Amino acid sequence: MKEKNLEEFVAILHRIENEIDINNFKVCGIDYWPLIRTSIWMNYRQSYLSGNNKSFRVVENDFIRKLSVFFRSFFTGNMFYLFGSRKLQKAEVLFFGDVSSLRVASNVQGCYSDYFLDPLIENFKGNRSVFIIRQNFAFLRPVKGLHNYYIIGFDFLLYSFKSLFISEKRIISAEFIQDYNKLVGSSEYLKDFIPSPKYLFRHIRMTHSFSSLMLKYLKQIDPKVVFLTHYNGHLSTSIIYTSKALGIPVVDVQHGVINQLHPSYSYLNQNVYKLNSVPNAFLLNDKRSYEILAKWVPLKRIYVMTKVRVAPNEASRFNLESSFFSSIEKMAFRRKLVLITLSWEDRINDLLIEVVNKSSDIAYFMFRLHPSTSLMYEKKLRKIIRNQIYSDNYHIHCAKELSLELILEKIDIHVTECSTVVLEALKFRRKSIVVSQQGFEYYKDLVHSGVLMYAPSCLELLNYLNDETTYRLHSSMSDFDSGPGNNFDLFINGLEHAE
Repeated sequence: MKEKNLEEFVAILHRIENEIDINNFKVCGIDYWPLIRTSIWMNYRQSYLSGNNKSFRVVENDFIRKLSVFFRSFFTGNMFYLFGSRKLQKAEVLFFGDVSSLRVASNVQGCYSDYFLDPLIENFKGNRSVFIIRQNFAFLRPVKGLHNYYIIGFDFLLYSFKSLFISEKRIISAEFIQDYNKLVGSSEYLKDFIPSPKYLFRHIRMTHSFSSLMLKYLKQIDPKVVFLTHYNGHLSTSIIYTSKALGIPVVDVQHGVINQLHPSYSYLNQNVYKLNSVPNAFLLNDKRSYEILAKWVPLKRIYVMTKVRVAPNEASRFNLESSFFSSIEKMAFRRKLVLITLSWEDRINDLLIEVVNKSSDIAYFMFRLHPSTSLMYEKKLRKIIRNQIYSDNYHIHCAKELSLELILEKIDIHVTECSTVVLEALKFRRKSIVVSQQGFEYYKDLVHSGVLMYAPSCLELLNYLNDETTYRLHSSMSDFDSGPGNNFDLFINGLEHAE
């Protein structure tokens, strides 16, 4: 059977969503269609990226991998996440984030700001009380936040253990099995990527268990509104379902790419918005994302902020620039400075390794690890790069080592497979080159408009790097730094009163 591209595959998902009743994928009151859909897409994506090599890591193994990394961390001294010192307390606004977002240096030595949530926290400061909870088990980087936060580590272990004693037979209905079988039979092409019942039941048990934990949290904190990132995980599903059951509105804060192919945002069926595992509202960064959500989310439930990022303060900015870039600029010495952002799969495209080895005379490369890369995988990636790159024209850094904004001000061009940094770079009038088919499909409109380049081979990428016209600045992309929306406080007040 001929392999379909991501756009064709998502079109199949859209067709299936119109043929089945997505409301039937409910267990213990929780709607699971968004989680199932995301899992189907992720399995296909891994297969699509692997090409003819079918030894790809499927989503079904992803949870076990993260859990094993979490347990292994306790034997390497990272006990920071197991016991949190902050106690639950009442607050009007609850922020549910993750540790990987703590990557903007602050005035306080050793403390970092949250890339996504701290701008909102600052907005509420002095007007409303806030409380922060962070999930962390996938990241394992002991990071102190500028604002204290509650650590979910011990609770994660406890309620994961409790989930093992939840009987599948008691919570899985015959109707769910019937609809699952109908889904499997709905498309000959789709069935190979539908997660197995065993995988689904494991996550359903986890979500069911964590819903009781979230109920405990919400009753003690008693918030008026909840902000979160990554709405499509089982922990987020738990807090969304529990919050909505209590009449507390939930707002999803954009944390990455939102486009016509994203499994959690590319819906066309407006009934999806009514599911109790989908947030009440969405906070976005740009008009492009707005246009995607507007197809299935009520417009009054979408807000685009012109400034949704926290910038590094001037003191830390000066110190970081002087210490970090002094050495980088010496190493680059009149060569182009190229930023390479790696993907969350913790892998490096062979094309990138080849290009770095063949272009030591024209460019100096900065590899930026993905924010969710664990310490263990960082060591692995550094070893791979050291063993395969022979020229002295690269530097590796993790996301919290230097603010993305500072880097984008300094670089000449950005190279990636499909990172959302493509859009961030446009705000700094920096061009990007995508090197994967997925990246091309993600940003097809930008490639066709000429503000983004596509180089699927080493030769094409080298040609771009050697061409001076590649680096010419384009006019500011207004579509990526502004959007519709009224006063933010009015938006939140309206959301609370509506709920």
